[in-house]
Amino acid sequence: MSGTRADNFDRHLERGRRALAEGRTLDLIAEVSAAETLLDAKGGDPVRHLQVASLLQAAFRFSGESELRDRGVSLCQRLADRVDDPSTAIRARATLATFHVISGRFFAMHEACAAAIDLARATDRGHEPAAAMAHQFRGYALFEWNRIDEAKEALERAWSLSKPEWQGIRSGTARMLLSVHHALGDSTRAEAWLSELEEIVSEPMTLRNREWLAAVRTMARGRHDLREIDSWVRTYDYSTGGDLPAEPDEAASRLHELSHLLTVLEATSQWASMIHVAEVMAVGARSSRHWFRVRSLTARAVALEAMGRPGKAEVAWAEALTLGESE
Repeated sequence: MSGTRADNFDRHLERGRRALAEGRTLDLIAEVSAAETLLDAKGGDPVRHLQVASLLQAAFRFSGESELRDRGVSLCQRLADRVDDPSTAIRARATLATFHVISGRFFAMHEACAAAIDLARATDRGHEPAAAMAHQFRGYALFEWNRIDEAKEALERAWSLSKPEWQGIRSGTARMLLSVHHALGDSTRAEAWLSELEEIVSEPMTLRNREWLAAVRTMARGRHDLREIDSWVRTYDYSTGGDLPAEPDEAASRLHELSHLLTVLEATSQWASMIHVAEVMAVGARSSRHWFRVRSLTARAVALEAMGRPGKAEVAWAEALTLGESE
């Protein structure tokens, strides 16, 4: 990459990171897309490809745009088999897993993680951040499959490998260990991991960190203070009116907040509000924001089932399954 192209690439990357930190989702998409056009299609610096893939993952996570996922997966797959450069291949495989977990593709995520872990072990690179991240996401998949003891082992391995400065890995691992101990009925250890998580993310490090932490706290504790939840809902104006903000960038960012709110509403059995928020999300998701469309359908199905409407719930589940399989 020539000097001018490299400078422009770095500029777009920096602007994209700033947009991510400030919650400007559409600006993030624009900047990472501009950086992507400057990549060498025939190869070039693999680190730059991975930097773009990482921002595409964030853009996909907060916008739900399937095209962003496809572009990020393509970048990762081109690097995942470069065993002549193990560090790059391990990072690519671990990053690939992050796209799969956002899409709810746990088998594909588990396979990507296993491939990353195997290569890390074979090349004595188990101490690298990507290896820790692979153990972390493998733990996610095992937990989803109700293989709790194996999930606990994988997550504890991720925690032992990670360093304090690896906040993204440590926060995600702490959250899952919280869930694991909650599932095991060990409220003391669950509460300890919640405290660990709150300490890690005491300063906002990702978009909508406050809302994410509120949702985690609500799900983790057996007691739910509805007054606190209602105050949170009013603060973010979810329960008044049914429209997303008119500003496109704010609307794209708000979808991610709504997904956290659905978690809170489900944990506190507020089924009517859950259906309302799911409908708002469905409107904002549009046809291209696949993940949020599926999320709105599954949330609606859960609420309808809880309200004693199994027929309508079954329709929503079937539609969600069909939509998921169509991708």
